[in-house]
Amino acid sequence: MQSPVNPCALSPANTNYLTVSTMDKQTALFETIKSDPKPSVAQEPLCIFVDGAARGNPGPAGAGIFIQQAKKTVLAEGLFLGKKTNNQAEYLALLLALLFINKLCKDKKLAPAPLRIFSDSELLVKQMNGIYQVKNEQLKALKGLIVEQLKGHKATFAHVFREQNTQADALANVGVDERKKVPASFVKTLADYALHL
Repeated sequence: MQSPVNPCALSPANTNYLTVSTMDKQTALFETIKSDPKPSVAQEPLCIFVDGAARGNPGPAGAGIFIQQAKKTVLAEGLFLGKKTNNQAEYLALLLALLFINKLCKDKKLAPAPLRIFSDSELLVKQMNGIYQVKNEQLKALKGLIVEQLKGHKATFAHVFREQNTQADALANVGVDERKKVPASFVKTLADYALHL
């Protein structure tokens, strides 16, 4: 049996990046810009794998975040989200990944780079790509904040199977089991948008 292909290793020449501009905190307009198929070393994409897990749906939930660049691990975090639905956990995992990236960039610990975001939640990916509408009010609020955090980034969203997302999946369960708290500064950012863990 062959090992699953690393989705971050796939780099088709016609990959499209989505850039985000906001009309307000809840609405996003996605514009398509073709990527450079041969990025420079400094522009090696950040490969972001996210997963959310809820035991009970709703129930105790965790977020798993695994980020690589040039095959090196940038971040591996499993965080506790409190009582959430599975879809809320998926969105929060993505949001927290972006908060981490923006903090690392702000602190000059990470250079800006294209974002390749992978999730095994087909719903999340299709909603972020504008294929499905977001009808749930809480998910709308989370998507609005995600859009805010994507400002200035070139990003793609792609669906992967669970076996291609094993690190983030495991980290999400660690978040539930170990109850590691979300950083206080991130909790404050969420609270500013009336979002609470």
